[in-house]
Amino acid sequence: MSTRQVERIDHIHIAVKDLKKAVKLFSSIMETKWTGPIEPGPDIITTFDSLGLELLQQTMSRGFVADFIERRGEGLFSVGLKVSNLDEAVAHLEEKGVRVPWKGVVNESLKVAMTHPKDTYGVHLSYWNMKNALPLLWPI
Repeated sequence: MSTRQVERIDHIHIAVKDLKKAVKLFSSIMETKWTGPIEPGPDIITTFDSLGLELLQQTMSRGFVADFIERRGEGLFSVGLKVSNLDEAVAHLEEKGVRVPWKGVVNESLKVAMTHPKDTYGVHLSYWNMKNALPLLWPI
């Protein structure tokens, strides 16, 4: 197994209560273009910009983003890391004592695993194994 599991930082997730308001703010201060919005699940809407930011809004009162905002407020939710082999990356994390409480297949092109923030200094690290770069999955 390779000692370097992460290829690069792919994107940064920001949890927000109001996606439209957040897009308006970040668009005005960063002059960037956004996708979507996209609904990757029944209770989440998201949008990516051309720089590598992803804004996440929970559309129901309960869920991982809503729970995060309730506990910590809006802001940095996780750092998306690109890996070539998700299973090897997860095995490497677990060998190092880092818990991976969630791992799943989003679609045929994307598999994701997320670390427990208590094991990684309060930050969710989301490991992404994708067949295409995000701009190819969700054109900007």
